Amino acid sequence: METGTPKTGKVALNQQLKRNALLEAGKELFMEKGIGATTINEIAEKAGIGKGTFYIYFEDKYEVARELINDEIREKLAVFFESDAPADSGNINALMMRLSDDLVDYIAEDPMQRKLILDYISLQIRRPEIVLPEEHLYMEKLPVHYSARRFNILIEAVLEFTCFFTCALLEKHISPEYIKPRIHRVTEAIIKEFE
Repeated sequence: METGTPKTGKVALNQQLKRNALLEAGKELFMEKGIGATTINEIAEKAGIGKGTFYIYFEDKYEVARELINDEIREKLAVFFESDAPADSGNINALMMRLSDDLVDYIAEDPMQRKLILDYISLQIRRPEIVLPEEHLYMEKLPVHYSARRFNILIEAVLEFTCFFTCALLEKHISPEYIKPRIHRVTEAIIKEFE
């Protein structure tokens, strides 16, 4: 009698391992060479997977970059919203200011992630879509006129501006403490557009 994972489980696990290998290879190559200079052949070879197999998992190298950035930002958002952030969620301004401050600090601390974001932005590729789950605790405390979709759009606008502005200024060696109040002013203007 055979024990262990059923065949379908093994197939799913194998597929996930290949996908993860492609993402990891893409990340390493993007950090080393940049997105534009990295080829699909290089990603597949570094992952130990055939080029044809790459296309089963991703449309192109830009989809790999989008997914890498999405995963990082989703992870940071999950940590942010699972911390004490939901306590502020009734106050959209306070919540968005804390979110932008946390994002500035994160980008300032991780130059490799900053390089990936800047490279991605410089290629003017479609921005990542960040979709937060509707069942998060913060949704219960939002003002009534904020639907989950409306809140996601607000967060995307704040994230996109904060990422771009922070990456650009940090490359000029401008401190996060100088950046934050400027991001706050723009964030307040973005929030007013949503009210």
